[in-house]
Amino acid sequence: LKAAPMPKYDFTTEQQRNVYLPDEDTFLLMDAVFNFCEIKPSSVLEIGSGSGVVISFIALNFKPNIYMAVDINEKAVQMTNQTLMQNGLQQNCVQLDLFPDNEKFDLIVFNPPYCVGSADSLGIIDKALSGGLNGRSQIDRFILQLQNHLSDNGEAFLVAIAANDIIDILQLVNKCGLNGQTVCEKRL
Repeated sequence: LKAAPMPKYDFTTEQQRNVYLPDEDTFLLMDAVFNFCEIKPSSVLEIGSGSGVVISFIALNFKPNIYMAVDINEKAVQMTNQTLMQNGLQQNCVQLDLFPDNEKFDLIVFNPPYCVGSADSLGIIDKALSGGLNGRSQIDRFILQLQNHLSDNGEAFLVAIAANDIIDILQLVNKCGLNGQTVCEKRL
């Protein structure tokens, strides 16, 4: 895989307790987008932006006309906007669960909560990781709404793990009228 310039980022101790920070899955997502995105997107959406590193990476390397990030966690929204600002980019992250209404994007990326387990009564970081009993609660919601928010010839990148049943995820993508494939794998 080719390497790309990384955005600057710096987090306080409080932010580290309240926001999912860049980890191996974050870097895998950036590698996948950089090496396998076949379009030059003019509009980009990151769902579940966490630290803001991925949207900053995409904005710096792809230079889309419009980029937007959303996260359900207010602290993550603040951190994403901070990371965008640290990289000389316009702050454009809002608190939202999944997609903004009636908007379409050329490129959509999502590193969802995919770990198997219940998110009930968990701390804020655990909720950023836990995707429900099969790890798919947010993944399936994303896929079922994706076609309504992806522009013609648009591309989406989603992180998942083997426990999420990749074959079933790809079948759901196809049932929704989209073409899905695995473009990058890593043993974590």
